[in-house]
Amino acid sequence: MRYLFAAAAALACCGTAFADAPVTISADHLQRANAMAQPYRQCLADRFGDRYLNLGNDPMKVIGEVEAGCQTQLDTAHRFLSSLGYSADLIDRALIDIKARADGAAVAFVHRMPNYRLPNYHF
Repeated sequence: MRYLFAAAAALACCGTAFADAPVTISADHLQRANAMAQPYRQCLADRFGDRYLNLGNDPMKVIGEVEAGCQTQLDTAHRFLSSLGYSADLIDRALIDIKARADGAAVAFVHRMPNYRLPNYHF
């Protein structure tokens, strides 16, 4: 019985802490985090374009490697949102959204590039 009261007290104490946690990221904070992700977008565009042109690979195969190499460019946005008290789940979702938009823009950018690759001649 004593443990039941202790558990109820702990739940009541922690329940208010969770109630104060934000459920969504404000539009202003999301906009600032998106602006802080500009180095990530630039890194993607630079590295992805170079790899695509130099290796002649399909863009969808290369994007995973390039994305992993540019991941550290999102640390500023992650620290900013974390310092404001947002939960790890909200931060992860926001960064996934930022990454998805940036990845799509990088793929679209590369598809608009002229095709400088030589044709495959078989002798």
